[in-house]
Amino acid sequence: MSGDGTTKLAAGVKPALGDRVTFATTVGSIAGWEYPMVDLECRQNGVIVFSQLDKPDATFLLGGGSSEWLTTGGVATCTADLDAYGTKGGAWSVRVLSETSFDAAG
Repeated sequence: MSGDGTTKLAAGVKPALGDRVTFATTVGSIAGWEYPMVDLECRQNGVIVFSQLDKPDATFLLGGGSSEWLTTGGVATCTADLDAYGTKGGAWSVRVLSETSFDAAG
């Protein structure tokens, strides 16, 4: 994922529940009071069954150690956002820099 708004999933990658995934990220220009984070959400029928927020260099375990998805299994549609988080003047800010989506087998 790139801070310039371009994202793509590597060719041939077929993630599944229980897999560990990482994201190649490039953060463009962000304000000195902001910091980058990756927000990963997986949904089934529009309902969030797994989510994780972590640093861009983190490894994400699809389904985590305890989630609805881990309990029920099945295919999920996942979306990962590269965001800029921060506070300035007491106000909280989150900006989406880039986004990528993929289906993960259950």
